[in-house]
Amino acid sequence: LQVFLAEHKNTEVLYAIKALKKEHVLEKGNLDSVFHEKEILQTVSSSNHPFLVSLHGTFQTASHLFYVMEYLPGGDMFDFIRSVELEEPDVMFYTACVVLGLEALHQLGIVHRDLKLENLLLDRDGYLKIVDFGLSKDRFGYSDRTNTVCGTRTYMAPEIYLKLGYGMATDWWALGITVYIMLLYELHMRDVVQYRACT
Repeated sequence: LQVFLAEHKNTEVLYAIKALKKEHVLEKGNLDSVFHEKEILQTVSSSNHPFLVSLHGTFQTASHLFYVMEYLPGGDMFDFIRSVELEEPDVMFYTACVVLGLEALHQLGIVHRDLKLENLLLDRDGYLKIVDFGLSKDRFGYSDRTNTVCGTRTYMAPEIYLKLGYGMATDWWALGITVYIMLLYELHMRDVVQYRACT
């Protein structure tokens, strides 16, 4: 995976172009998940929500798939909190951005399943946007349940570990962990290795 910064020749608008090598996608057997993420991004983009990242288009070459994404120059929240000490009002502001984004996502029938500091990016005005829908599930209702073990370990809700079946509430759990880290600058458990799992 590579991300490039590109400028539209006519409008001079900047875009982030996410490049996926077809060979790697096929080797890992991720073709279905790549197309699924594209569908979710198209749904999210059609909502035109201010706290969800936008997909502006896709194209391909013989060797790569490309997503033309909204450019978010502020970087991710994980790096941001390592360089800036947040006060409680700051955390409240950023949390409000994510709450509104999650509510919109859930209304679209999408559960994110990998909400974390690295998947919250700052736009040029300082607002947070939710990104990375690679593990997301769509056509998902408020009362629906799934059993797939999926996400980043530190942010996973207990019902995921216990394989009890889980729903959209797991996104709210992950937001709680995110808020905790933003306030206290530490993980909720010591010596926890983060990994992305999906089984």
